[in-house]
Amino acid sequence: MKLKSWFLAFVLGVFLTACGSSGPEDIALDFTKGMYKGDKGITKYIYLKNKEGKEEPGAKEFVEGKIAAGVAHEKEQADAKGGVKEIAITNKEIEKDSAKVELTTTFKDKSTKTNNVYLHKQEGKWFVDLK
Repeated sequence: MKLKSWFLAFVLGVFLTACGSSGPEDIALDFTKGMYKGDKGITKYIYLKNKEGKEEPGAKEFVEGKIAAGVAHEKEQADAKGGVKEIAITNKEIEKDSAKVELTTTFKDKSTKTNNVYLHKQEGKWFVDLK
């Protein structure tokens, strides 16, 4: 019984760790989904601190303004194509502190769009690089 309980705890721990993963692929996918949904909250995926680890005055507001305009445009484009049917990761290049994730979005009108999301790792977390 003790072995069975230990095994169950191990499997549950592995499952929860895998489900709670926030690797570059997850961040790129969530960021892209948010863009097409018009979610201005995707700014949480962008690292706003400078090299000294401090946030520049006005940086957050600037990025939020740019993101708001970008998500409105992408949502409008997706809506014109009937909405998003699926977003799939089609390629990925992951290094120690940087990554490039290629995603292909299929719209409900059967058209597709492929884009790259560049990411970098800061303070142990992955963030979208606005290039």
